[in-house]
Amino acid sequence: MVYSSWRNISLIATKDESTLIWISSSERSLKLASVTRIVPGQRTAVFQRYLRPEKDYLSFSLPYNNGARSLDLICKDKVGAQVWIAGLKSLISSGRGGRSKIDGWSDGGLYLDVNMPT
Repeated sequence: MVYSSWRNISLIATKDESTLIWISSSERSLKLASVTRIVPGQRTAVFQRYLRPEKDYLSFSLPYNNGARSLDLICKDKVGAQVWIAGLKSLISSGRGGRSKIDGWSDGGLYLDVNMPT
């Protein structure tokens, strides 16, 4: 898929911590079970086409479907990026067993405002 622009979205982890949900033109979701790893920085093909080097430290990608696709994200600040990367690493490595301890958890899920390709 070729991305032509970046836009702000809200990324939400469901209460059971099994799925990420965001709304672009419609509601989209990504099952964490399909994520193979977390790639910090701007290393995917999409990021390479639309480099924003000043935001590399705020960026990460979630390859899924055996690496055939990726969800590429840029956080608004360093703390947000660190929280999401640490939380997602914990969820992926634990196989999503039980609730993890992630700062920012609220009754409706974990929220993050990010930029992502459209």
